[in-house]
Amino acid sequence: MVIKHVLAPELCIRGESPSKLIYVNNVPDVHLTRLYNRIVSEHDEKVAVYSVRLLSAAISHIDRPWFAPNESWVAGINALLRQHYGADVQQRGAHTYVYCKGASHSTLKTVIARLKTCCNSVIALGWRDETPFGKTGLKRPSGRHNQYLGKPAGQYKIHAYKVIPQELLDNRDLPAQLRDAASRAGWSVRDRAILEMLISTGARVSEIVEMCWGSYDAERSVLQLRSKGSHGHLSKSATLSRDANRLLTEYIASERMTFDPMYSRYMATRGARPWSYTSYTQYVSDPLATPMFISSRGTPYTVPTFRRGAWRQLGNNIEIRPHQIRYWYVNQALDRILEVSQSDWEIIKSARAFATRMGWASWHPLQTYDLRGVVTQLLEEHARQLGRASDLEPAAHLETLLENTIRAGVIPAYAATL
Repeated sequence: MVIKHVLAPELCIRGESPSKLIYVNNVPDVHLTRLYNRIVSEHDEKVAVYSVRLLSAAISHIDRPWFAPNESWVAGINALLRQHYGADVQQRGAHTYVYCKGASHSTLKTVIARLKTCCNSVIALGWRDETPFGKTGLKRPSGRHNQYLGKPAGQYKIHAYKVIPQELLDNRDLPAQLRDAASRAGWSVRDRAILEMLISTGARVSEIVEMCWGSYDAERSVLQLRSKGSHGHLSKSATLSRDANRLLTEYIASERMTFDPMYSRYMATRGARPWSYTSYTQYVSDPLATPMFISSRGTPYTVPTFRRGAWRQLGNNIEIRPHQIRYWYVNQALDRILEVSQSDWEIIKSARAFATRMGWASWHPLQTYDLRGVVTQLLEEHARQLGRASDLEPAAHLETLLENTIRAGVIPAYAATL
């Protein structure tokens, strides 16, 4: 078996376990082979392949790398992080800081962990005396302003170790593009309903796909969803658009009936009377445990099935991930707030109200989703001026908060009349 890798194309792994050999430029490499076997014995084959591949890419340009000074290894690893993962590596005294500007925090965390695994094994094999990471380790402080070549986080994806910009932030045609791609892919009514609900509510994919029958208020076109951290309770409210409500109603009255294992038993109780949403809701023993979306086998529809099935059918027509619809929704809402607000104070109030509608306990999650950073910068400055960096007061106390803000000199007194 021959395994080649994009990151280090000159490196190949040939043979079957436990007699695999590492080849570099078609020449067996004894050091990498022994390193690979040691990591396999301590971890597993997957970790060993990933770790050796990373180290080979980092030291491939070093002359006689196993005997090179530690500074050469540090330079090689830093170059790998910069060139292949879009990281900004800065040396400050005895500490090395890796700022995540390309790959995600979790990706870089894994990369650094695998490199450390290699370096520790190299030392254990007696080939080197010190690790290039030093005593303090390679640190990765996270920050809100994650940018790569001017592209904020959420506007790119990493594929084949290349950063691919995503047209997300200023793309107001995204809903139309998604609908068109779904139509050309032949999506079912169920999946088109899910897409429309994601676009109109900005909810997480899991909140929509795994919603229960009791989440939907058909009369008011309102959803009550289980949000992240709600421990199964319906804690988040969202209003559906006309198109989302129409597609959800169509799905309930057509596709869902076809695959619902309870439908025949329910209709037997109806006699000559037709199906109705109200009567079916009364028939269901536990609406909160009955899934809204089901598969063709009558089982609950899941997020992995939606991503691997429906979303993958879009192919190259759509480059973004389903969760990025949520980024798009939040930033479009913040852009509207900036457009209509007449003052900084009005922006702050509107942003806090929006955070409440999203089901957040405070405005802090906006720090993750606000790709422009304008609104969250105002909120952060406002909190610092008030001496409440942890959070602002609840929205119910905005009048008192306004008085405190004016007294602190954060906003002019005329803002109280807006």
